[in-house]
Amino acid sequence: SGKENFIFSVSKTKLNKLANKQFELTFQKDNIEKKITAKKVILTIAAHKLPEIIPFVNQNLLEKITALPYAKVVEVAVGFKKWEGRKLDAFGGLIPFKENKEILGIMFMSSLIKGRAPVGGAMFSIFAGGLRRPEVSTYPDDKIRQLMEYAITELLDAPDFKPDIFEIKRYKKAIPQYGKGSKARFSAVAEIQKTHQGLFIAGNLIDGIGMADRILQARKIVDKALLSKK
Repeated sequence: SGKENFIFSVSKTKLNKLANKQFELTFQKDNIEKKITAKKVILTIAAHKLPEIIPFVNQNLLEKITALPYAKVVEVAVGFKKWEGRKLDAFGGLIPFKENKEILGIMFMSSLIKGRAPVGGAMFSIFAGGLRRPEVSTYPDDKIRQLMEYAITELLDAPDFKPDIFEIKRYKKAIPQYGKGSKARFSAVAEIQKTHQGLFIAGNLIDGIGMADRILQARKIVDKALLSKK
């Protein structure tokens, strides 16, 4: 372990299967092509990105995975150096669909992780849109700001809306939607891994979408990768 084993901000990533039952990962870092050879590879990328990463895999199987629909979500980071709203002694909160609001939920980041805000301050991640309100992803910034003002003043009882941090991110493919095609997707993943020993497909396209699901999956996948002799 160690930071020397992590490579970020790469492009043109592609995995090739070699004749000696190994895999060769090629990518570009700072406009320089690099290669890594390994017997085992774990992929946690989004479903729609798989065909370009693993072109050697049967396309009919991949289509069962890439058919996975995703919800569009807007995430807004809102921070305050001094917080004057309600006490933030929770994980956050979800907004039921029956409330007919564009906001999906709020995470109290400064309560979850130390150092996310100064003492007496607060940091939030607020989510809006989703599968039932995809139009929210097209809202202009000023309308998004109005939604955030409602979340902070009406839901969290802040006296006004004067954030010190306000950043908007729009995700076209944010939350995978498990539905009728899930069984076929799971079967396709199992078949690919059986055909291409040493290749593990993980991430939120299988085994659930929550953070707890990711932790459980990580333990399971790593155990398989380490224990498997193939």
